[in-house]
Amino acid sequence: MAKARGMGCCARLARLHASQWFLVHSPGRHRVHEPRDVSAQATLLKEFVVTEQVTPTSSNGVLAQKIREVLAEVVIDKCRLPASKLRERGIPGYVAEWVLDYVVPGEGPLTPEEARTVQEWAVRYIPKADEQNLVRDRLLRGEMVKLLTPLQVDVIVSRRSQGRVGKLTFLDINDAIVSEDLTEHYPELLKGGMWGRVDLLRTGNGVLIADFQPMQAQVDLELWKEARREFTLDEWRSLLLLSMGYAPEAYSAEAQTWLICRLLPLVQKNLCLMELAPKGTGKSYVYQNISPKVRVVSGGNISPAVLFVNNANNVPGILARFSLVVLDEVQKLKFEHPEEIVGTLKGYLANGVIGRGGKNEMASDCSLVLLANILLDEELRPIPNPLVSELPHFLQETAFLDRIGGIIPGWEIPKLTSTSLTQSVGLKTDFFGNILLALRDDLMADHLCDQRIRSAGPDDLERNNKPVRALASGLMKLLFPHGECSDEELYRYCVLPAVRMRQLVWHQLYTLDGEFRQYSPELRYQVVYCADRVPDSVADSRLASDPSPSAAVENGLPSLPLDAEPPTPDVDPFAQRLEVVAAHYPDFAESIAQARGLAATNPESALVHLRKAIEEVIRELYRKRLGKDAWGVSLFDMTRELEDNRDLSDVVIPHVHTVRSLGNVGAHPGDAKVTAHDVEIALQACIRVGEWLSDLPGGVA
Repeated sequence: MAKARGMGCCARLARLHASQWFLVHSPGRHRVHEPRDVSAQATLLKEFVVTEQVTPTSSNGVLAQKIREVLAEVVIDKCRLPASKLRERGIPGYVAEWVLDYVVPGEGPLTPEEARTVQEWAVRYIPKADEQNLVRDRLLRGEMVKLLTPLQVDVIVSRRSQGRVGKLTFLDINDAIVSEDLTEHYPELLKGGMWGRVDLLRTGNGVLIADFQPMQAQVDLELWKEARREFTLDEWRSLLLLSMGYAPEAYSAEAQTWLICRLLPLVQKNLCLMELAPKGTGKSYVYQNISPKVRVVSGGNISPAVLFVNNANNVPGILARFSLVVLDEVQKLKFEHPEEIVGTLKGYLANGVIGRGGKNEMASDCSLVLLANILLDEELRPIPNPLVSELPHFLQETAFLDRIGGIIPGWEIPKLTSTSLTQSVGLKTDFFGNILLALRDDLMADHLCDQRIRSAGPDDLERNNKPVRALASGLMKLLFPHGECSDEELYRYCVLPAVRMRQLVWHQLYTLDGEFRQYSPELRYQVVYCADRVPDSVADSRLASDPSPSAAVENGLPSLPLDAEPPTPDVDPFAQRLEVVAAHYPDFAESIAQARGLAATNPESALVHLRKAIEEVIRELYRKRLGKDAWGVSLFDMTRELEDNRDLSDVVIPHVHTVRSLGNVGAHPGDAKVTAHDVEIALQACIRVGEWLSDLPGGVA
């Protein structure tokens, strides 16, 4: 049944994807009717037309096969792109993958013949800068030239001239003739521009854009959510990483989390993130290749006119025209009028309004990412203290830093190597990018996180609450787009990383400015149960009516189903559950009991007890469940092998990850200290593992 449902989902996803490609003739596309040579036109269209291709299936692992079955035509073999050399032509990944799938569809390494075919196709339809004259020569000969290229339309309103002109950067043409209704059909042309097929003709008045069809995949979030239900959480995390171009097996669970966090500004509006990392970790890799609505600025001068708006001609800047702006290697960028830039950025990040000096104000939902290099010591820990001390001075202003939602600890991501990039299948990048941007308008996760994530520390500051909830909501959109997650999963996979990223910002503020030292240096958050709220979706209703007992709630009480009665004071449900575990696994139960006794007075020691206990469970399962010798095998490798066992990966491994992750709390610079709340989450995870072990017929073996 699950497979049948998945196949139906993939078929609809495939139709949505394929039906929108710019090479398919459709009644609604924009066309300028000009006299043409019909026979010549037919010949050109024949060589430049889309036909639906069926990707052959090959055995490439269980997950790869499952991805093919559930997502079908929106899947591509990522190993083929490097050998095509399309990136060397300045073609972004989301375009290059389409070219590969159209010209030489298939799987497996690209053959020399296929690579040559792709290059010949690219020379004809995607010219480089040194090939501009070849295209212009064809125009002079009277040919109708068809190109795959980005197109942007500028509007000129002045006393001397008024009108719209097309900009074709690949041809260095900035004054192409544009029909009146082109921007009405495709308003995105007026913002960041669009990739698409452009038909060009030379006329007496200049180069005419005779036909345009955008390269833009339409997506359906309901089908995306349906597809999510076909995968386990670990499989879904791997799918996200594969679609980003990474090999999941090359990264630890923590590093995988930080890689996924790079997608947060795509799924959340008006989010500002910073990533500090050493060189070679691929900080800008994903942003440069994922969507035409992402603008990466690397090197050169940055002026207020470029970022915000040019007051001289009223042309909006990149923050108004793109969904995400990334400033790469900010230490090397040259900022003109830095005081004006940081002042305007503070206002924009606070209220989402762009303007300079009260002129040309406009709203925008563009997110912002700042990428910077950082030096590490021999133990791979950051040397600068505070972390932001090597940024341009004006970016160290605490009023600006406070508006950064979080800092991704990029020093915990390994440098890219030959094994870091995937050789397996993943989602086509253009489809993936559009899905991520579409999730911005899905407010279910935003509403749930606003309702259920509360400060557990002494200071309930909105300046921290808002970014923590926004980051957690973004992670929920990425990992649980269908809204189906337990309280433990929400806390472990969404809240904890969000708090860690915001804690790094808060640590900078606390270090740099005495004003912030009136507050606690540690951020603490919890998932609460809101009995008085009305569920606003099926998934939300499930969470409300059947919350995980591991949820930490206000006043330290366990969450309760809507129809449950509060426990009487003389009954300790946790102790009763522990007795059941003790009857089968007394040592494990004893460690849980000791940790519970230390939770209030010494939470750090409590987590040490629980982490050691859960690691012993891992070894025991590895030896007896898998029948393997654990000598010399790391806990990370043991866990990875246990994840391949479906019975374990669905029930036990998520709780194992929870305990081991919480055992790392407080281990990094700027982290909050371990709290009793952290111990409560770990205790509930351990008791669930113990109950599962106790239910096994014949025990672990």
